[in-house]
Amino acid sequence: MTALSPNASRHLADKALELISQLDEAVAGGEPADVVLNQYFRAHKQHGAKDRRFLGDAIFSWFRWNGWVSSEPRERAAALACLLDGLAHPPVSSLVNAANIPSDTVQRLSAADLAGKARAFQALTGHAVSLNELLPGWVKEELAADVFTPCVEAFQKRPPTWLRARSVRPAAILQALSEQNIQAILHANLPEALAVPGSSALAQLSPAVQSQFEVQDLASQAVGLVCAPRPGETWWDVCAASGGKSLHLADLMRQQGRVLATDVRPDALRRLRVRADRAGCAIITTAAVKGLEYPTKELFDGVLVDAPCSGLGTWSRQPDARWRTPRTDIARRAEQQKAILAQATRRVRPGGVLVYSVCTLTRAETLDRAHDFLAHHPDFQPGTVQHPLSGKTEPGGMWVYPWDGPCDGMFIARFERKA
Repeated sequence: MTALSPNASRHLADKALELISQLDEAVAGGEPADVVLNQYFRAHKQHGAKDRRFLGDAIFSWFRWNGWVSSEPRERAAALACLLDGLAHPPVSSLVNAANIPSDTVQRLSAADLAGKARAFQALTGHAVSLNELLPGWVKEELAADVFTPCVEAFQKRPPTWLRARSVRPAAILQALSEQNIQAILHANLPEALAVPGSSALAQLSPAVQSQFEVQDLASQAVGLVCAPRPGETWWDVCAASGGKSLHLADLMRQQGRVLATDVRPDALRRLRVRADRAGCAIITTAAVKGLEYPTKELFDGVLVDAPCSGLGTWSRQPDARWRTPRTDIARRAEQQKAILAQATRRVRPGGVLVYSVCTLTRAETLDRAHDFLAHHPDFQPGTVQHPLSGKTEPGGMWVYPWDGPCDGMFIARFERKA
């Protein structure tokens, strides 16, 4: 392995500072950081995998710790963000040295828990910091009081990438990953779920190995398990996006039956089609929709509404989203969710199942939405849910919290139409 020269490290550090400035402006305008960064990489192919990994890690560290570091000069702030995230890339040393951060502080910022990081940060900068500063001020009022602090702590740690083993034994995937120096860990209660470090080079695996698994967050896997579709059934994935949950439904059905996947984004459905073809999945059909004009009069055994939402549950994986999500998005999304559910209920057969899921934790989009649905649809009743991660029985709905995996945060409710 070739070590970076001091000049090369300095050059990459300068490039990170340049990109941070560009992405700060883009995120302030509502653009996702990963989209803008990928556009940059496509236009600047001189960056190899290691360069891209550092630049991506440095930028997401910046947004993760922005509430603490942004009052410092830009170079020093970027160095502090990298240290708080525990990044060990060589260019980080260039940032740290330029910022004159003492070596003992480097250790305390990198290794401590969140409270220890706050103490070390205050000792270095003279600024007292709090958990509240790491998120927009309105968030605390939208979450249940007992989950705010653990949510902040979870949001400050990058979760692993979760894989879902398909038709092969997970042990075979573990072996294939190990041969590429990628160390994976099986989930204790879900043997088909494997966690790998967030920056592992999965794209460099052979197509044969990649076909053995799907990249799917643990919380998303829980949604499919709550649906619990059976072979031969018909299911409708209403807001399918690029199809992670559609593919999971098809695998749980052992490729017997039919899954209709719809979305308002044709590009997302094209990605789903590619993924389905790669996986050899023939029971998924796709259809693009406009607004709430859904292309079916069919009644289904099950309908999954993985609804658009404010996305707070993804903030550990997408730290920039916390700075581009306005509070008004919650009420807007809640109304959208209500409208989608109202349409979806019409396509559930008597005795069938409706599953509602959102990757957020706000009351308005979760418990309030479930209670409102039952109040306006007396022909539905709460279904019993066995929590896939804990095994505990939950009445009607359940939470996957960001610290459970660690993974995305998710609310899942199961309703059953009376026969």
